[in-house]
Amino acid sequence: MKTKKALAVLLAVVMLVMPFAVSSFAASENGIVAGPAKTAYNDAEYFNPVGIVVSYNGTEVTYLPGDSSFRFEPALDELVTVETNEVVVYYNNTVIGTIAISVDHYLGELVAIDNGHGRFCLGCGQLHEFEEHDVPEFIPNDDGGFFTLQTETGYCTVCKAEVTQTIPGSEKFLNAFDTENMTEFEAEIVGYIYMILVSLIQSFLSIS
Repeated sequence: MKTKKALAVLLAVVMLVMPFAVSSFAASENGIVAGPAKTAYNDAEYFNPVGIVVSYNGTEVTYLPGDSSFRFEPALDELVTVETNEVVVYYNNTVIGTIAISVDHYLGELVAIDNGHGRFCLGCGQLHEFEEHDVPEFIPNDDGGFFTLQTETGYCTVCKAEVTQTIPGSEKFLNAFDTENMTEFEAEIVGYIYMILVSLIQSFLSIS
């Protein structure tokens, strides 16, 4: 009988103490109470922690610029990248939690690049959205020589760049021959003569 009474008293004491113990544990649990005002970035920006509130050992602490008790990964002086999808928050060198962020490329204006156009990211420097020039019409420049190809020029409808290219088979030497009515062997002979003459001229120019 005494044993039962003792167990009943012990159970009553445990029921009274447990809520206080649980409440004390919850109050001391570390975590992020409020996230930052800004969570969307481009890769030419730094993480901005303004607005963060954390709970540390039961006390709520609001981030203030220059507060050395806070630390972040990536660091505040490190540009975020498109691979960055979260920031780790530390307080007094203790991990408090993570904050989800999104990061996009920061694309510059459309620029002409070789035979096409695209946009460079102002953050990471990578080329994006590259495509070849769209030139619907080329106008011959009538600048071909006896051994040099004639060029033609047009304008890209997308980036407005001036595009110049050579016209295959436009050398005046080859045009002097009626290659369409030649046999394959005769056309090859003319081609060899052309290459020999060009090589001789280039050698002469290099010597002079």
